[in-house]
Amino acid sequence: MKHFRRRSTLLPFIMSGLLLPLLTLCGISAAHAQPDGRPVIGVLEHNNGEERKGHSVRVAFYKEDGRWKAYPADFDTEQELSQSVKAFPAEVSWTVCFDGRSNGSLTSKNPETVLYYRDVGTHQLNPGVSAPTFGQPSELFSGWPGGKTYRPVVLSSGANCADPAAWRPAKPEAGEIDLVKDYLRREYGASAAKLSKAKVTANKSYGSEARGAKLVSLSIAGAEIIPASGEDEGNKDAWFYVAGKEVRYLGSNMLLVDAGDYDGDGREEVVFKVQRYNNDGYVLFYERFAQKAEFSWGYH
Repeated sequence: MKHFRRRSTLLPFIMSGLLLPLLTLCGISAAHAQPDGRPVIGVLEHNNGEERKGHSVRVAFYKEDGRWKAYPADFDTEQELSQSVKAFPAEVSWTVCFDGRSNGSLTSKNPETVLYYRDVGTHQLNPGVSAPTFGQPSELFSGWPGGKTYRPVVLSSGANCADPAAWRPAKPEAGEIDLVKDYLRREYGASAAKLSKAKVTANKSYGSEARGAKLVSLSIAGAEIIPASGEDEGNKDAWFYVAGKEVRYLGSNMLLVDAGDYDGDGREEVVFKVQRYNNDGYVLFYERFAQKAEFSWGYH
């Protein structure tokens, strides 16, 4: 049985139907709803659940004043939800990015209204647009709705896809796993005895010779090392940035989608899909993983 997530209540002085105060509260003004030349990142999604099928675009991030920010996602009432389309660009022409290369283009636009929380930030593909697909459908990226889907694909509002760091699949070395274990001991008080009971499995990970770094993904069984957050398992698909002796925990329940220099500033951004209990979304890391922004939504 699925448990519904209670949504937060907006401050009582927000009057129903007044869009500008709502958008300001969510961290974006009405003037920001259009790209106006600022970089925007979206994700081409394939849906194959009971409630939605086919391709759509999730408009997730925009860059302003040198920082990447997430579009608002927490609209609290049916009326606010129906007006949420005004917080997003009306239409965007995208470059399809995959593995550091451009793979064509497509255009998407806002629906007339949004009726469900799961659809916040979604664009419809323009008529006649054929969505590109990569690989074969699987349940890997399907998230809360389930079903076999094609992998998500990053979209850039500019023409930038190249990955200057050249992140590529790379197996973590034993010494790097030991560095992560030492980090877990320090940060979470995991004793040597507790860690010895844990079965640590390396998932698909990535390395960059240009950065001298690894993105190490681990799943930990047999002992709770990273504390759980509500219904979410902290020890599943946990990611760590490892550069020399430096280790940084990035988050759990995540899968890497792609990396690219989407704003053309010479530094890559890295997009992960986050899949949690009754909640899916994307996390964007930038400034060599020192900064991040998250766009996520619930289903009930």
